Amino acid sequence: MIIAIVAARASEAPLPLIQLDNVPLPDALRQLARQARMNVILDPRVSQAPYRDIKVSVRWENVTAREGLIALVDNYDLAMVESAR
Repeated sequence: MIIAIVAARASEAPLPLIQLDNVPLPDALRQLARQARMNVILDPRVSQAPYRDIKVSVRWENVTAREGLIALVDNYDLAMVESAR
């Protein structure tokens, strides 16, 4: 499964805290992309079962939103394609 990322300039500043509590996976991906100032286009299958039913709970300190996004993508065996567009 691929999520496509059309990157504007990604923000690389580490955030003091990223905390997600019981957030649906598609929403978590969108939130992290927004925090990283990246435009994201999710594969429509990510909004269907089983992915839509996955709840994400994480607490990260001193990581960038992009690093968090990559961690979620890796953890759920998704793939991210970035474009310099």
